[in-house]
Amino acid sequence: MSPSWRSTPRRVSGFDSQGAQDAYEAALPGVVGLPSHEALPRKLDMVGLARDGRVLLVEVKADPSGLARAAWQAAVHVARFRTLLKGQPTWIPAVLGDLARNKARVGLLGKAVLGPFDVSAALTPVIAAPDPRANWANAWRAEVAPVIAASRGMLGGLRLWRLTSDGRVAEDIAA
Repeated sequence: MSPSWRSTPRRVSGFDSQGAQDAYEAALPGVVGLPSHEALPRKLDMVGLARDGRVLLVEVKADPSGLARAAWQAAVHVARFRTLLKGQPTWIPAVLGDLARNKARVGLLGKAVLGPFDVSAALTPVIAAPDPRANWANAWRAEVAPVIAASRGMLGGLRLWRLTSDGRVAEDIAA
């Protein structure tokens, strides 16, 4: 079994049945410690590959408000990807690797050097947002710390990206 997220009510992919998919989704809050007042996230903003082969699961926000929610979103996405990779361990090289190689072939990656596409690549959750405050790192860490502590190990290695106004990564720090 590997998770797939429905875009239509009839689509069941990677699960034996609609019931199995519904049961998986219903169990996710308990897997990550998601509080009952938090809605279960459905969409991941971006998947990327770091030069060292890590898979980056990126939650992008328009501003630094709601970072605790972004951390819960990242925790759920890590849980989903862990399940995906457990059921399909070659997904990273087969899917992400092929996508990156195809983009490189047609020139969409510029002069970027492609890193390894390892089946054992680490999942790295990331929260990204613009923030003009000088003390942004301390403020972000304080907001996400309770979520990290409650997320049952899903946010190990969490990275925080302060973005420029045009969306480039200005700073990258550990949470």
